[in-house]
This record gives sequence, C-alpha cells and structure tokens, in this order.
Amino acid sequence: MSSDSWKAFLEALRHEAELLARVDASALALTDALVQNDVRRIESANARLEQDGRAHQVAAKARQTMQRRGFGDIPLSRVIGYAPRTVRMRLRGYLSELTYRAISVGITTKNNKRLILAGMDRLLKVVMLLQRAVSDQPRTYKRHGFAAPDNSVLVSSRA
Repeated sequence: MSSDSWKAFLEALRHEAELLARVDASALALTDALVQNDVRRIESANARLEQDGRAHQVAAKARQTMQRRGFGDIPLSRVIGYAPRTVRMRLRGYLSELTYRAISVGITTKNNKRLILAGMDRLLKVVMLLQRAVSDQPRTYKRHGFAAPDNSVLVSSRA
C-alpha cells in the first residue's frame, strides 16, 4: 500500500470506530428506555439503534474490502504491523477502540435481551393471574353489594 492508501485505510478505520461508538451509545439509550418502561422511547431508541447498526455495517464492510484487497485474509492486528510509523499508532488506537466498543455493545445487547425477556415473563405472569382470577370460582350475579375480596386481579410487583 502506498502512503496515500494508508491514509485512506486510517480514515476508513476511524470512521468505522466512530460509527461503532454511535451503536454503543444507541444500545445504552435502549437500555435506559427499557428500564424506564417508556414505549415511545423504546421504539425511538430501537429505530436509532437499527439505523446506527446498518451504518456501521456498511463502514465495516468498506474497511474490510479495502483490507482484503491489500492484504488478503491477514487479520487487522497484523495489517497494522505493516503500516508506516506515521500512522501505525493511530491505527492501533482505532483497533483498541473497536475492540472495546465491540465488547461493550455485546454486553449491552445481552442486558437488553434480558430486560426484554424479563418484561415478557412479567406479562405472561400477569395474563396467567388474570386467567386464574376469571376461571377459578363460579360467579353469581349480585344486584347489590360488593364483589368478594378474593376476586381481585391486582398484581403485586413480585409477580
């Protein structure tokens, strides 16, 4: 690769790291929205995460294509070893940032999945309690008076 090509490769790697940082921020925003249980924020954060994820995939594919053209199947860490001294440290910095962000996004994604599954589990428990409340006892129609206290369908926060 010529010096100009290294600068282009550096810019591609910088752009990929920047977009992965956006994905990381969007994933954390989705976590916050899930914890707050705000449907509008969840939908907005999810849409933003999808958009940022697609943009990062395009940038990563462009950098990988450039890397394959010049070096074949050599891993990025070894490709950086061939870089001129003037750009090598910055390339290593971007590689470190990509590694850190990839781990962070992975952890955040797992947490988001667990939050979603916990919400679905809670919803399932509420539905089961409602079904049980409706079908447990035969009811008689009362013209006056109050329903028996055992007919409650209130659900505790531990359900």
